[in-house]
Formats: sequence, C-alpha cells, structure tokens
Amino acid sequence: METVGIDKIHVNDRSFCVSYPLEDELLLASVAKFGVLVPIGLLRRDYPVIVTGFKRLEAARRLGIGALPYVFLDIGERQALLTAIHDNMSRPLNTVEKAFCINKMLAAGFAVEDVHEVMTTLGLPPRENILKAAVSAAWAEDEAKSFIVKHQLPLSLVEQLFWFEPGERHEIIRLAGAVQVSISSFREMLQLMMLLKVKRGAIDFRQLDGAKDADAIRRSLKKQTHPLLSDLEEKLAGLLSAAALPPHIKVRVDPAFEKESIDISLRAGNSREIEEALKKLERLTGQGLFRSIFELTHGTPHRV
Repeated sequence: METVGIDKIHVNDRSFCVSYPLEDELLLASVAKFGVLVPIGLLRRDYPVIVTGFKRLEAARRLGIGALPYVFLDIGERQALLTAIHDNMSRPLNTVEKAFCINKMLAAGFAVEDVHEVMTTLGLPPRENILKAAVSAAWAEDEAKSFIVKHQLPLSLVEQLFWFEPGERHEIIRLAGAVQVSISSFREMLQLMMLLKVKRGAIDFRQLDGAKDADAIRRSLKKQTHPLLSDLEEKLAGLLSAAALPPHIKVRVDPAFEKESIDISLRAGNSREIEEALKKLERLTGQGLFRSIFELTHGTPHRV
C-alpha cells in the first residue's frame, strides 16, 4: 500500500471535513496499536486535499506518524463532498457533524431538494427552520459546538439556543455547563429565558450564579417570569414535604394550578400496603393537607 507524507498534504484545507471533533480517543488507541489501516482519500492537486480520513490524519499527527496510506479519488469537488458525507454515515453523526454536512452542501451550491434528501437520510426533518439552525451550528464558536455535542442537543433545541445574542449564549452555556442538564431541563431553561428577555429586554445572569443544579436555575427563572405561579409551587412543595408522603404515594397538581381536581396515585405490592396507604391518606385528610392544596389551586377549601 502506497503512503504519502503528511507534510505533502494540504492538511489545513477542510473543505470536505464533516467530522467534529477530530479528536477520537478510541481511534487514537487503535492507530497506536495497529497503525492506519484504511487509506485516506485525496483529491489530486499540486498539494493534495483530503476528502476522507480527517480523524485518521489527526490521530496520526498526535502519535507522530509521518506518512499515511492513501488513494487518489478521480472525482469533482461536489462529488467529493458527497463522498465525504456518505463515508462518515458509516457511523452515527452528532448534531454538529450533521450541521456541517448541510452547510457545506449549501455552500457548494447544491439544490435545496438535494440538501433535503440528505437531511432525511441524516434523520432530520427537511424544514426551513432546521436548515437555518444547522447553518448556525456549523458557523458557531467552538464553545457552542462543544456544548451541543457534549449534551447531544437536537437541532430543534439548537435553534432556540441561537435565538440569543452571542454574549447571552456564552452565559447560558457557562451556567448550564456548571450543572447537570438534560435535554428537557435545558429546553425549559431556554424557554424561560426567552420569555424573560421578551418581558424585560435583558437577562440578569448574576441572579442565576451559584445555582447548584438545573432545577435551581429553573426555579430562579420562574420566580422572575411567573412570580405568582412560582409562589404557589413553593407552597405546594412545602405542604408535601411536611406531609412526608412515602415514595409509593404521589400527589400531583395541575402545573398551572387551574384544574378543579388533583391526582392521587399509589403503588402497592399487596393488600396490606393498600390499607396502610389509605390510612396515611385518611390521617393527612384529617390534618387538612388536601384542603390546603385545594386552597392553592382555587382558593376554596371545600373541594375535599
């Protein structure tokens, strides 16, 4: 197998690179043990350009390997881009890599229909807002790209993140990066921040500093966007905490505190557990727990 020196390749030309990040620890370990087994694909130029194999090249560079096996691809640039995209589809692509595929096709002048076809292949809905979110992600600063990949954000959520100005986006990523956030908790955080910005014109991120978890950030934001609802939530949490309900008894209230009913559910493995749960509920009723909860929902103590 023929090899080419890395110094003979235009390594900084990433016209066809759709991989992000290039660092891959599993691949690095494999290359360290076995070397580069799959040739990289190059376009013929005075200084050859890489089409496929950017991660292999990066692993080789990190390990001090000076030459790589290669094959020349006798194709045009548009076909080279499609080759790079389909070569990477042999593995699951993260959101930023999917964004790169879409953005590079648009930049290369592919018809929208062709871009939509690739989006469908990538598991993305071929909608205008998703396409715009992909372009934003592809051009984003590395801080945002890394955050998107680390938290596996879908492009629908990336669209919301890029609704904010760059400075605000930096603060959001800083806050979310300091706590454990799930996709759902991050979505709720963004929606509350969007509402807060619309209401006040700006977000005071200093009020959110020091939050220990995503729920603390949510509560702080909700106090600013929905002060009355937030107060009701805190009172309900206090009532349920004081009631010391066992884990198998759940009391749920409409999130907007508007329904005329509350939901009480219990989980039991035998009839004895059911009897004990009913006795617990009867005691709590006598102590006025449910009357107090109904007072929160409608301000009327008689629905018990």
